[in-house]
Amino acid sequence: MIDEKRLQLKVEDIQLNRLIESSVNELRFFFSMRKQEVVVNLDESIPSIRGDALRLMQLLSNILGNAIKFTPDGGKITISTSAKYLLRGLSGAADDGDAQGREHHLFLEITVTDTGIGIDREDQLRVFDKFYEVGNIQEHSSGKVAFKAKGAGLGLSIAKGIVDMHGGEIWVESTGYNPERFPGSTFHILLPLAPGLGDNTADYSRLLR
Repeated sequence: MIDEKRLQLKVEDIQLNRLIESSVNELRFFFSMRKQEVVVNLDESIPSIRGDALRLMQLLSNILGNAIKFTPDGGKITISTSAKYLLRGLSGAADDGDAQGREHHLFLEITVTDTGIGIDREDQLRVFDKFYEVGNIQEHSSGKVAFKAKGAGLGLSIAKGIVDMHGGEIWVESTGYNPERFPGSTFHILLPLAPGLGDNTADYSRLLR
């Protein structure tokens, strides 16, 4: 449905922090089963956004489930929220260094950081492709949240589709894949205050800290 653009968003006002708390609570059993520490750092000053609560819950569940899966027993997963200003401009707009054709827009950023096996740099874009599985499939275990469990290869692809429909951005940062040293990964999700910004193109390099 995402591929064919048949998925319709049911847009409402959403308190993102409460949605994250609900997602974490739904997964408490799995965090406990894997003896993983969960740290939640929510900025209570962030505004509400317009979005589809059910789909955003699905997005959070997929990203957190991925973190659980690729973090060893006893590891740590940290979820944070903050507000960021991002320069956005229409595709093809002139950009001569003074942000001509661009405007500042407020985005809410969610970061999910784990102490897991990490992701090689060449895989960091491909993880959002359909049916793509990181690492050696022979090493993957069974069970939805078992360590390095093999899935359908659709979780992150669906997550990206949901973010795209909200006019946001998603990417992952990691120093590399190492199943012995556990360098970890951080997934970044940027959501605009309203899905209408989806027609524009984002420029990560202009993220104001």
